[in-house]
Amino acid sequence: MIGTHLDADKKADRTRPICPYPTEAKYKGGGDINEAGNFSCTDPGKLPQRGDVGALRDIDLEDRARHGGCPTTASRDASPHRN
Repeated sequence: MIGTHLDADKKADRTRPICPYPTEAKYKGGGDINEAGNFSCTDPGKLPQRGDVGALRDIDLEDRARHGGCPTTASRDASPHRN
């Protein structure tokens, strides 16, 4: 199944595959990003389940490693509105 976005003139300007849960549309890496044919329905991998604290902890640790510390602190410190 294909979903279509319409512009202000009601003309199709973007399409995407509508994927069955839990798969999601992922860009194949080539071609027009507005064409559904350049996307495929892929499994996003293991999603954290209710009560799966270990998986959530691992995600947090990976995020911290990527951002060199607590992402909340890094975002706050970079804010132009910091007091």
